Amino acid sequence: MRVTGSVEAKAGKTVRIFGSTKDVTRQKEAEVERKQILRNLEERVKEQECLNRIAVLCNVESSVSELLEETIRVLPEGFQYPEMVMVKITYGALTFQTDGFFKTDKLVEHQSEIYSGKLLKLKVCYKSDLNILPEEDELLITVTDTLTLGLQNRETRKKMREEDLRLKSFIDSQTNYFIRMNVAGTLTFANKKFMEDYDQFYEGSPINGDFPSITERTSRQ
Repeated sequence: MRVTGSVEAKAGKTVRIFGSTKDVTRQKEAEVERKQILRNLEERVKEQECLNRIAVLCNVESSVSELLEETIRVLPEGFQYPEMVMVKITYGALTFQTDGFFKTDKLVEHQSEIYSGKLLKLKVCYKSDLNILPEEDELLITVTDTLTLGLQNRETRKKMREEDLRLKSFIDSQTNYFIRMNVAGTLTFANKKFMEDYDQFYEGSPINGDFPSITERTSRQ
């Protein structure tokens, strides 16, 4: 209730009091609701920013260790109390965690399997007796899916690089000539053996014996 009033005085004495009361319960409830809506909005923005940062990390050319170590640092920022969050990530034989990590009864875990057979596990809990909110659990699920895709892409690129090296080694070891010409008859590729025997005839040519990578060949098709 809100009470307002005024006093009427004569000769220094109070003779009458005027006042009114107003029920402001609904107004107070609306203010609390408004603050809660703003709080929820701020939390959703934090979660989205966290997801965006991890998605960027997945697209940056870096090692698996660098990706997961940075995720350990970034992930707590998407939670309600970042300073209280503990994170542990295992991927195959690799383990990364926040300093002083310990398991609590409130721990939440999600996992997925990379097509190479390696298992990715994310564990998150608060240092205190706080529960992980449903929205925070959804955030962890999405982060797990995002990391899974990023790790699978890294595995694919690794296999392609290995195939490039194997193929280049095979081509360079041949004693026969391997060449390629375009429709105009211009030499666009020659293996090591050909260049060793005929390099003097192609002085100034861009041909250098480098075999196009699997990625390059795929992008040209």
